[in-house]
Amino acid sequence: MRMNAPKRLWGGIICIVLGVGLYSAVDAWYAGRAWTPVDMPISLSPGLVRTPEFRTNMSAFYRIEIAASTVKGIPSDTLDCLLGAAISPVSCAQHFVIRADWAVTSNGKVVAQGSSYDQYCCGNFFSKGVAARQIGSFHSEAGRRYVLQVRILEDGSALAVADPHLTIEEGGDVAETGSWVEGLLLLPCGTAVLFGLYLILSSLIHALRAKLHRAQ
Repeated sequence: MRMNAPKRLWGGIICIVLGVGLYSAVDAWYAGRAWTPVDMPISLSPGLVRTPEFRTNMSAFYRIEIAASTVKGIPSDTLDCLLGAAISPVSCAQHFVIRADWAVTSNGKVVAQGSSYDQYCCGNFFSKGVAARQIGSFHSEAGRRYVLQVRILEDGSALAVADPHLTIEEGGDVAETGSWVEGLLLLPCGTAVLFGLYLILSSLIHALRAKLHRAQ
């Protein structure tokens, strides 16, 4: 059944609104998540470090990490050795300096705690000019407020020129799922918008032809 011009026009508008609206809603949700609720400079001199209170807006697994720049002052192989991220630690002239205890509290109560030297505790992560050494992890509840306390047990001042940061970062599962859903929606939402534009254009052409026909 052929659609008349007004129906094509409204059909096109609806397609565009649905396509843009659905993708924008998912994109806004993704952009609004607390993927990295804490990212602060840290002195790796022995002592206690306390983060400001932070809140997560999703229930998720979060990694606690010491991150350092791979492009500031330290050769990458030396940085890997200091972080304990070297593929072959026996080849390192420097021993790794990341050794810490940590505790996450909420309303003054400890909800998670651990040590960077716990067996099977920690991994290494690399992205966008940053190398990071995980020192622990915890599971957050959406809307709950937390404070992280880290006690540095070993002098890590050798990392100072690499701009070390203490970060709390979502463990990846939610971020990867959200990114996958967003990418999956790109094709159908884009197709809906293009089809909507086609319907609007065809309705305008139809209306113009009808007007010229009446003028003859």
